[in-house]
Amino acid sequence: MRQILRLSYRNLPHNIRACFLYLGIYPEDYIIRRVDLIRQWVAEGLVSNSGRQDAEDLAKSYFNELVNRGLVQPEETDYSGEVLSCRVHDMMLDFILCKCTEDNFISVVYNYQGMMELHNSKVRRLSLKLNSGEGSAISAVQAIGSQSQIRSLALFGHTACMPACAHLLTESKFLQVLILDLREFNGKNEHEEECMNLTGITQLVLLRYLKVEARTKRVKLPTEIRGLRHLETLEMHCRIIGGMPSDIFHLPSLLHLIVTSANSFPEGIGIAKSLCTLQYFGLLENSLENVHGLGELTNLRDLKIRCFNQSQLNTDSMRSWMDALRSSLEKLGSRNLKSLSVMRYPEICGDTLSTLSPPPCHLETLDLLAWSFSSVPRWLAELHHLCSLDLCVREVMEKDIGILGKLPSLMHLQFQIQQVPKEKIIIHGGMGFFFPSLVNFQFKCQQRMSLQVLMFEAGAMPNLQRLEIETSVEYLNKWDGCMSARMEHLSGLKEICVSMWRGLRTESEIIAAESALRNIAQAHPSRPSITII
Repeated sequence: MRQILRLSYRNLPHNIRACFLYLGIYPEDYIIRRVDLIRQWVAEGLVSNSGRQDAEDLAKSYFNELVNRGLVQPEETDYSGEVLSCRVHDMMLDFILCKCTEDNFISVVYNYQGMMELHNSKVRRLSLKLNSGEGSAISAVQAIGSQSQIRSLALFGHTACMPACAHLLTESKFLQVLILDLREFNGKNEHEEECMNLTGITQLVLLRYLKVEARTKRVKLPTEIRGLRHLETLEMHCRIIGGMPSDIFHLPSLLHLIVTSANSFPEGIGIAKSLCTLQYFGLLENSLENVHGLGELTNLRDLKIRCFNQSQLNTDSMRSWMDALRSSLEKLGSRNLKSLSVMRYPEICGDTLSTLSPPPCHLETLDLLAWSFSSVPRWLAELHHLCSLDLCVREVMEKDIGILGKLPSLMHLQFQIQQVPKEKIIIHGGMGFFFPSLVNFQFKCQQRMSLQVLMFEAGAMPNLQRLEIETSVEYLNKWDGCMSARMEHLSGLKEICVSMWRGLRTESEIIAAESALRNIAQAHPSRPSITII
């Protein structure tokens, strides 16, 4: 087997070999996100940009090559079948780690003793996978100071290591990539209130990539950060105390800013012209000037917005913030925005975004599920590149279905209706070419009546593979609901997922309803699988 793996490695294009070996930085059975690998490869300089292609696009093609060659195992895929995350098989990881040792590509350490064995070695990339006791783990982190020349450091392990992380920042001044994944609790929680002090990152003037995974743990960042002129990615999955650095938007190279807890950003977001990714922008936690400033982010491709705590504003103030958001989205409409998501709790009711002129015509992914529109916005008809849409409306009419059905690139649709339609929603087929590209359709309706209100004509949704709907035991036992929907007209259907409300029905009624659903799947021409939840 080792010979087969070695041959597979040798057959890799030379420029992908280093990217493949980089997988060794992650622990065994770790779910590796594609987007993380892409940004880390670029930050490491493992992807050479020829000038003809964006470096991250090139890195994505490298990842797909590893998938296609079977060198990584797909973990999560999207509606189009693209792999979003992967794992590395144990035998493959063993081979990678051996090769990393041979080439001095990555040094992997599991405890303090391992760090001591590296004392006289020249380490370029260091991965600490700390599965030892707390004392040994902390000592291992503290010993990193003896490896001051390292360029990349990944730390996976105890939250007890958080205080020691401050020490390593003062010793590792040549770091370009820093990954701190401190999510291992080992059943303990005595370090719940520990704080990880990262104010020392200001000394890492070569830093290009910083990611912190610490769940609900507290992390302190420096008050100013503009000395990190090479920083491209700042990703913080933790509780930031003391706020974001006041000059975060003055970083000239910053491409990706992902912060899950600090929804409020300093003033001046509009000057961050290099930003491509911004997650998560707190709509009501930020100033009105910052909301307007979103429209000045000329290179923004991916924007995720949170809209919580709206109760703190009166109606007029809320309207001002919503109007500012609409204005910014209209400015972004003619630029590079590819993905937009608006999240909130509870849902927004209003039609502030029902009219966007111009609309964001380059959008490929749009999630407005948390925004309750009165009907389908008309500007959606202009989104010819839209592949994924999550949408909620209060009521739907035939013309609304017409807007969605004519989107030529739409592959995924999650559609929620809050009011039960007076008439059935008919998905036309034939010459109408409704939903020509749709692969995944999730439909929810008030009172779990999505199955009752749908009807598919012959030729409808010709490429649909997965259908997710809701129904109830009462309806299935009372009416021939599945047949009235005419699911047999979905010729390409491979999978049906039904959320069935059982209520206080008897066991025999539930069994009968489940049997009815399975019989429909059995009788379908394409014999799709069925999951009942």
